[in-house]
Amino acid sequence: MENIDISYSRNNNESNMIIEGNVVSKPFEEKMIISNDINCLMEFYTLQVNGKTRYHYNISGKESLSDYLESEELTQEKLSKLILYIHLAVEELRKYLIDESHIIVSPKTVYLNRSAENYGVKLCYFPAADNETVTNQFMSVLEKLLSVVDHENERLRELTYRLYEIATRSDYTLMELVKEINGNQETLMVDDTESQDVLDDVFLPKEEVMCLYEDDYDIWDKISDFFASLVKRKEKTTDKSVQEDFILEPQMELDEPTVMLKPEEKLCLGKLIYDGNSPVDEDDFMVQKDIFRIGALRANNDACLRSKAVSRHHAKITRRGTDYYIEDLNSTNGTLVNGILLNYNEPRKLNMLDTIVFGDVAYVFM
Repeated sequence: MENIDISYSRNNNESNMIIEGNVVSKPFEEKMIISNDINCLMEFYTLQVNGKTRYHYNISGKESLSDYLESEELTQEKLSKLILYIHLAVEELRKYLIDESHIIVSPKTVYLNRSAENYGVKLCYFPAADNETVTNQFMSVLEKLLSVVDHENERLRELTYRLYEIATRSDYTLMELVKEINGNQETLMVDDTESQDVLDDVFLPKEEVMCLYEDDYDIWDKISDFFASLVKRKEKTTDKSVQEDFILEPQMELDEPTVMLKPEEKLCLGKLIYDGNSPVDEDDFMVQKDIFRIGALRANNDACLRSKAVSRHHAKITRRGTDYYIEDLNSTNGTLVNGILLNYNEPRKLNMLDTIVFGDVAYVFM
């Protein structure tokens, strides 16, 4: 889609994605959206600025499809669910007579509410004059899938390329892709009698979504007993014998002799030094990867923080040559650099001795 601009803003704990462009007024669709609680749509409001309409979407507590695919290992099951849920979301909109070409489908505009095993898809309503059909827009999602698929996994790689080949046809459907993933079986097909039950599972009412899909802790609100019990259970079951990658071990003995780094290699090392003033003791970390992820989820992060104010996928540090850039991943409690709150998806260059705060955990970058 051309002639649209995407930006992000943050105010305290509310994060917004802003899409600006030339739109066509659709009074009937707008009335339908206002009058009905369409759970597969992102919440939004509009502003008129310099003759253009800005759509502000509340993305707090959600994860973009782009971030999800970059942080999670792609599997056949996840691939099938993702495409199926986008298909179901589009079908839900058709019940309200909303033109599918007024939906933006791309890795940066599709959002997920996720729990440990399930996620619901949220789409963005934006009635631009030059919007394409969902199937045409979905090519950008398939291109993203091709970029993140594990190319060592020959079966999954070939499957993803087959999906892309199917999508080059002008008459393909999303359900064709789901069938291809599942070997043309009907296991994930949804008939008329079951469609509402499936939709209820995928798109829950707002209050249920907040309960079931919340995966972050808000330091400004009381933490419910339910989440507190989850944290306690997680702490009890955590395998203490598993060490984090890149945790500094000051007294660790090396079996191999120390190797002198070349000058240019020294420039490519960064350190996160814990300042020791947070409610929970944290570790120091060395940033030794081109993309270094920070969060509370042990499985998908290079630096796993213990504080309950840290989101599962909180932030990432990207190394470009000898420079480092930090980026907030739409965390609940935000990321600050030298006291400045970062907007989602807007990288900021790090300098030596910068102070970084993840939620309520402060580090010094060295």
